[in-house]
Parts: sequence; structure tokens; C-alpha cells
Amino acid sequence: GTFEILNSNELRHMGFSTHDISPGFYIEMLESQIPGRIFLLGIQPEQTTLGTGLSPTVSKTLDLLQNQIIEIISMELQGGDS
Repeated sequence: GTFEILNSNELRHMGFSTHDISPGFYIEMLESQIPGRIFLLGIQPEQTTLGTGLSPTVSKTLDLLQNQIIEIISMELQGGDS
């Protein structure tokens, strides 16, 4: 249920794994295709067992983040820094 919001500059410095795409590479690809700023919201899952739904802990975290996400988007649309 813990979360972190990272901007593109923070993602550029993350490591590379042969098992998945580098977050920095992914951000660069998105920035070349989409105008605007890119953010990544990551939430630590409580469980990752196949077939299980969203845990109550993660669901609660999403509820708490809803207003923060709306606020960030509003600031971005108004041209402010977050």
C-alpha cells in the first residue's frame, strides 16, 4: 500500500534490468511521443498471487491518492510546478 510519485528526471536515474524495460528509457520514449510532463505512480502491492484482486490496503491507498492526483493534474494544467 505504500506509494511513490516520480517525475521523469527521477526515473532517468533508475537502473536497468534485463527482465523489464528501464523506467528511464520508457519515459524518454513517452516524452518523444506525447507533449507534456510524465509522472509515474507506483504502489507497492500487498500480494501478487495470480487471480487475487486488489487488496483492501491498496484500495485504501488509491482512495487516499485520488485527491492528490487531481490536484497534481490541476496544477499541471495551470502551468504550475509540482
